[in-house]
Amino acid sequence: MIFVETKYVGPSDGSETGLVVQITKMMDSYMVWVGSTRKENETVEGRLCRDWAYAMPAKKIGGEPSGTSLFRSNSCNVALSMAQRIAKRTGKAIHLSVDIEEKKAVEVERVVKEMLNK
Repeated sequence: MIFVETKYVGPSDGSETGLVVQITKMMDSYMVWVGSTRKENETVEGRLCRDWAYAMPAKKIGGEPSGTSLFRSNSCNVALSMAQRIAKRTGKAIHLSVDIEEKKAVEVERVVKEMLNK
């Protein structure tokens, strides 16, 4: 069964834009998309493939997850390392697409972690 959860996170750094996080929960993997928007329930201002990566958990206990960038722009390079950390934490494959400013990466990872721990 597939479940989709979307969460709006208001701006915490004084900027005008907040974050929208959408997680599609599948049997053995998660598809996570993060974009920005000015207000809750407003049109999202993000692109699907700005920085997109895939990561798989390690087969051996204590091993590092493997991953690859699927699409990448010069302005943002956070998806691969974040996807690998989330895969290690959840033990599931992670498809992660982000269209955010790099300075918001820590906040995004915190929100994703909270959503996946429900």
